[in-house]
Amino acid sequence: MSNWERLTEKLMDSAERAFSEATTYTPVAASAFSIRAIFEPSFNLLDVQGDVQVSTVKPVFWFRGKDFEAHGMTKPKKKDSILARGKTYSVEQVEPDGYAEFRAVCFEVD
Repeated sequence: MSNWERLTEKLMDSAERAFSEATTYTPVAASAFSIRAIFEPSFNLLDVQGDVQVSTVKPVFWFRGKDFEAHGMTKPKKKDSILARGKTYSVEQVEPDGYAEFRAVCFEVD
């Protein structure tokens, strides 16, 4: 592991401790487990299609890949569910960030 990777890992550890919260993650075909995530209930997504820009606001969870690996998974998956702050969310889209983290774009189920 390079020095840059070690420094990035330390920064990610600090961010997780400071901003993450416990959630319950339920894969479609497996048992639920507890996992920490940084939750943004109103994340602004911008989609650019040619000359037209569309902005939407959706709930987003940021997860670390190593936390999923501890539960035998590689990343969040579409249609899995997340329980956070007393509400259930369904994973609509998963986007890697290039630094061993994933952004799970969701919609509120209840």
